[in-house]
Amino acid sequence: MPLGLVTELTSKCNLRCLYCSKANEAMNAAPGRDQHMDDETSGKYLKLIEAYHFDYISFCGTGEITFHPDWVRTGRSILNRSKSKLGMVTNFGRSLSNDELDFLLDMFSITISVDTTDAKLMREVRKAVNFGIITTNLSNLRKRGIMVSKKLPSITINATIYRENLNHIYDTACWAAAIGANCFQMARMALDPNNEFPQVISKATATEALEGIRQMNKASDKLASLGVAWREFGDVRQELTIIASRI
Repeated sequence: MPLGLVTELTSKCNLRCLYCSKANEAMNAAPGRDQHMDDETSGKYLKLIEAYHFDYISFCGTGEITFHPDWVRTGRSILNRSKSKLGMVTNFGRSLSNDELDFLLDMFSITISVDTTDAKLMREVRKAVNFGIITTNLSNLRKRGIMVSKKLPSITINATIYRENLNHIYDTACWAAAIGANCFQMARMALDPNNEFPQVISKATATEALEGIRQMNKASDKLASLGVAWREFGDVRQELTIIASRI
């Protein structure tokens, strides 16, 4: 029996993060890389999830699911016809209505992409994002849950790590705990090593790498004391340790 299914309802996105393929207009021009799932494909998809009983369906991919004009109706149809647990990866970058919040409360998990709490750096790297909208959506989701007596889904904050935000890790992790996240996870930025901004962590100086390790240690200890899970992907710590050893 298949356990999980990754689903991309749309490859369109409201942001143009510099480390994402959506910032590459040539890639966006490729067939299927900047469009919503069409009705014919949606119909075939619904038959698939009824035939195979997936334990978990994750809405993620290149696109931003909440940018799909009918994402709530489509999502509810998937939930009702599959009986699967639903999760999503989102930038939370547009203001959400009560109807959207209500659907989110029916989800099993939500992963929100937040690299830094520095609003200026966030705007420079992620383009068009508004940190205030992200925090307001989180606050409204919690409030909506109280109003309708529903438990919040599991919330993970995912931070993409690059040279410029190495010294923001502790602050971002503490923010994640403050907004009630269940988990904070980090992954290295996958980008051309010759990119000028933002830069991959291999471009960090030994001093910057040492500070990054200090921030990670401090953040993981703090979150452990608060009962918030901590995850690391992509050998971030290992690479920073190698760089720091050059001091």
